[in-house]
Amino acid sequence: MLPMAGSSTVWSHRILNNREDAQECVSDTYLETWQAIPPKRPAYFYAFLSSICHHLSFNRLDWRMAAKRHAEVVALVLGTVALCQDGVVAVQDPLSESRYYFQPGDTGMTFLIGLEEENGRLYLFTQLPAWPSPSVREETTAQQAQALMEAHPQTELPWQLMTRYGQPVVAPSYTDPYAAYIARQLDWDPDAGQYTYAKMDLDADGIDELLCWEIPDGTGQYRFRVHTIHAGTRRTIGDGFDHICEGGILEVSEESGDGGAYYQYYKIENGEAVPTDKVVQDPTTRYWGVGRDGSPCKTVWESEAREVLASHKRITPDRKPFAQYPLQ
Repeated sequence: MLPMAGSSTVWSHRILNNREDAQECVSDTYLETWQAIPPKRPAYFYAFLSSICHHLSFNRLDWRMAAKRHAEVVALVLGTVALCQDGVVAVQDPLSESRYYFQPGDTGMTFLIGLEEENGRLYLFTQLPAWPSPSVREETTAQQAQALMEAHPQTELPWQLMTRYGQPVVAPSYTDPYAAYIARQLDWDPDAGQYTYAKMDLDADGIDELLCWEIPDGTGQYRFRVHTIHAGTRRTIGDGFDHICEGGILEVSEESGDGGAYYQYYKIENGEAVPTDKVVQDPTTRYWGVGRDGSPCKTVWESEAREVLASHKRITPDRKPFAQYPLQ
C-alpha cells in the first residue's frame, strides 16, 4: 500500500460510505498528485494530499447524488417527504437544504419549483434536474428562499409502520419538534433503545440544540448528530461528530493505526456547522500541520499543534436514553 493510503481510504470512506468508491478516490488522489508535482511544491505534503482526496471524495458524492436525482420517483424515495398545507408535496434532499415542490394530479406528480443549495449558495430552478444534463437555475437570496418555504407551510404526515397496516393511524401531536423526532426514532428504529441524547445551546442563541448519539462508528460506540430549531421546525445541522468542546465547539477526529491524526473543529453559526481549526499529523514524516479559522494547513512545530488541541477542551454532556426524553 502507498504511504498514507490507509488514512486517506478511511477519510474518503467516511464521506462516501462505500469502500470501493473510497479506494477509487485514493487512486485518483495519487494520480492527481503525480500530475501536480511539479510544478507545485506543497509546503506540507500530507495536508496537500488530504485536500485532494477530500475534494475528489466530495465530487464523487455530488455526482452520485446528482445521478440519483434523475427522476421524480428516485427523488421521492431518497428525500424526506412532507405534505404542505396547500396540497403541494415537498421533498427535501437528505444531504442538503435542497427542496423540490410537486403538485399531485390525476396523471402523476407535476414539478413546480425547486430550491437548491450548493457550496453555501442558493438557487431556484423551474425544471427538475435530470442528470447528466446541468440544472437550469438562477441564484437567489436567503430571503427569497425563506419566502418560498413560507409559501408552502408543511404539515406532519401520519406515517404508520407497515407492520401496523390496517390498524388505526396513531398520529400524536407534539409541541416540541425534538420530541416528534425522538418519538419517531423510537417507533421506527429497532436500535433506538441504545441511542442517547443531550440538549445544549451550542451557539448561545437561547435555543438548545439536540445532540443524538445514533450513528454507529464500527467499534460499538456512536457518533452524534446535531439538530436545531429554526422558525419552529427541526432541522439537522450536521452529523458524524465525535466530541463536544468548551464554547459549543464540535470535533471530528480520527487517529489511524499508522500514527496519523486528524482533528477538525466546527462552530455553529447561523444554523450551520462552520469549520474552524484543523490539526493533522503525517503518519510517515510525523510532521504536524495546523489550519486556523478554516485556512489551509501549514507545517508547524509539534508544540504549536498541541497548543491548538489543548485549546479545545472536551466536555462530557449529560446524556440520557432516548426513552427518557419528555414526549410532549
